[in-house]
Amino acid sequence: KGVYINVAAYVVSDEPLNLVNFENGGSKELLSDGGFENVGGDLAFGDLYPISWTEVVDADKGGDINMKEDSKSGTYALYLKSTADSPTGVTQLSPLKDPGEYSLTLSAKRIGGDKNSKITVGIKDVKTGEVSTGEITGIGSDWKTSTVDFDISTAFEDGAQIEITSVGDAEILVDEVSLGIAAGSDEFAGNLVANYSFDNGLDRFDISNQTQTIHFTVIPRLRQRRKENDFVFSA
Repeated sequence: KGVYINVAAYVVSDEPLNLVNFENGGSKELLSDGGFENVGGDLAFGDLYPISWTEVVDADKGGDINMKEDSKSGTYALYLKSTADSPTGVTQLSPLKDPGEYSLTLSAKRIGGDKNSKITVGIKDVKTGEVSTGEITGIGSDWKTSTVDFDISTAFEDGAQIEITSVGDAEILVDEVSLGIAAGSDEFAGNLVANYSFDNGLDRFDISNQTQTIHFTVIPRLRQRRKENDFVFSA
């Protein structure tokens, strides 16, 4: 007997096998507070900052980061002011670890500065310092949603740092940032069985020899042209 789960896990047992407490993790968002609603600072003076993000700004060269109540959705949007010789941006450490195809989506609009300015987005390997980057151009005075795709070939052992940077002489608003598995991707981003290598002992597994019951957690992956998680069972 066997249980086959989307070419991801194969469990063999000489006795009857029951799969219980099966956990479908869903499509996972890999960023925190992409809507920039978790803010700190002094509201009375209008000096706010995004708590979940780290600021990268050189105020001495005219750069600035703040929050504005001119959002695509919610209350706040991220305000980035950069200059010709001083990019301005934010970063966040993401739990992204596995290789695969990912998409970063954000909404942006320009409220001042050079119309030829741009936003660069990057995924940086914390351990090696290597960065995969993409650009968003054509940022106008109306909100525009853009997506940058990344094809990550190696695992991030110590995690990945996500970078969003305004480049050029510009004032930019950013909102609705999201990072996840690329739509239509035909490859899996890592093994779908949690703790598949047993590096954490039997964590996420519940095995009983008496009842031949195995409980494990599967992290699903959306397949191209499928609207539901593509699980196939056979016995």
